[in-house]
Amino acid sequence: MDLTEVFRRVSNALDAVQIPYMLVGSFASSYHGAPRSTQDIDIVIDAGPEQLQKLIQELQDNRYYAQIDDALEAWRHQSMFNVLDAEVSWKIDFIFVPPTPFGRQEFRRRKPIEFQGIPLFIATPEDVILSKLQWVKMSESGRQIADVSALLKKIWENLDHNYLDKWLSELDLISQWNSAKQNAGLLS
Repeated sequence: MDLTEVFRRVSNALDAVQIPYMLVGSFASSYHGAPRSTQDIDIVIDAGPEQLQKLIQELQDNRYYAQIDDALEAWRHQSMFNVLDAEVSWKIDFIFVPPTPFGRQEFRRRKPIEFQGIPLFIATPEDVILSKLQWVKMSESGRQIADVSALLKKIWENLDHNYLDKWLSELDLISQWNSAKQNAGLLS
């Protein structure tokens, strides 16, 4: 089984139990133009306990290692839980929509795409950038700055700069933004 099949099974499971979701993280930045290898799939979800029960059952039926107690604990704390693909050892991180103005806005802006014939929802490039800059702010991650810089080099002209400016200011990410722009050769 390849990665395409992992995406197919996971998106089918989410759709079957009617959980809205969006692909984020390295796969989202890769889709938008900044390829990077990774061993996990990050998916933001908006789900309640009953939906989680159904999702875990659906995943277990499709050869995933998933624990309902982990999912419910993550729901209570609005954090994340993961499941493992038993066949190819991919880890899928399910992250609850952050209960912040930006988290809710990011989720509302998700876009439908087709990835190797599979319909998925994905974070917009602007929201991928902002999320990665938040990680930089929390952890000084050089990998996240490199991802943002690569995206900026590829899609600078196509970005919604008004949207970015609003959230960069509100999220206090100007320093991280300037580092990424400088790294991309967009600041002198």
